[in-house]
Amino acid sequence: MNGPVAERCERCRFDGDAYTHDDARATVRHAAELFGWAADGLPETVTHTRPAPATWSIAEYTAHVAEVIRAHGLALHLMTTTGLPQPAGGLGDANDDDPKFSPTMADVLGDLAANAA
Repeated sequence: MNGPVAERCERCRFDGDAYTHDDARATVRHAAELFGWAADGLPETVTHTRPAPATWSIAEYTAHVAEVIRAHGLALHLMTTTGLPQPAGGLGDANDDDPKFSPTMADVLGDLAANAA
């Protein structure tokens, strides 16, 4: 192996090759602010509505980002304290028969802010 392999997420189409380390650090630090700004003033009927049955809503994408940040933070903590990173659960792929996403956008943004701190 010649070096680290950039992470890619098929669920949200994240491509790690598109970012520098400084970009990634700044994005994590400001994720809740950025998502909050993007959703500011939108009613939950918009933030919780999927554009297509198998495509996440704004709130679901925001929750996914919070889960990814939490999972990476946990893995980094465990690697530096025990050497035993644990796999994370989280949102699965979006399906047209998924149950209604219930957390409020404010709750999802709060979770994101807490995990990005």
